[in-house]
Amino acid sequence: SLHYVVNVHAKALSGRVAGPVALVIKDITGPSLAHVAAGVEQEAADRGRLSLVCATHDDAAREDDLVQLMREQHAAAVLLVGGAVPDEAYDRRMTAYATALDAAGSRLVLVGRPAPAARLPLTVVDYDNRGGAFQAASHLLAQGHRRILFLGGESGLSSADERRAGY
Repeated sequence: SLHYVVNVHAKALSGRVAGPVALVIKDITGPSLAHVAAGVEQEAADRGRLSLVCATHDDAAREDDLVQLMREQHAAAVLLVGGAVPDEAYDRRMTAYATALDAAGSRLVLVGRPAPAARLPLTVVDYDNRGGAFQAASHLLAQGHRRILFLGGESGLSSADERRAGY
């Protein structure tokens, strides 16, 4: 063996390699996020793509760096997973991510995150936080429980606010 290493950038430019799919999440230890990661990995594998899991540890600068790195690596898609605080800074960042990734032939996918107001080249995959919390509380009420504690996360976080509204 000559220990030859393929130049992945040259292969990507030739169109002979499928770009990776990057799953970018705050923390990889949550059980629900593990299920999301498993689904993404299986779908990527079925399509012959490598999947990468990256943790931001709730650091916006790290998220910026990871999105930039995935753009440079010609990722097929960058999935940002989990709730966010939908303020002006968030909208600016998502707008920048979507346009930069689109220009590089990649796709931004927001999973369980609010989409910015502007029409952007991105995909949103949402889950019904409000409906799920409503169903859970309704089930407990139907069982006769009347003192139900809600531990739903910090106020202002999109997923936590939706769950609180459903509760």
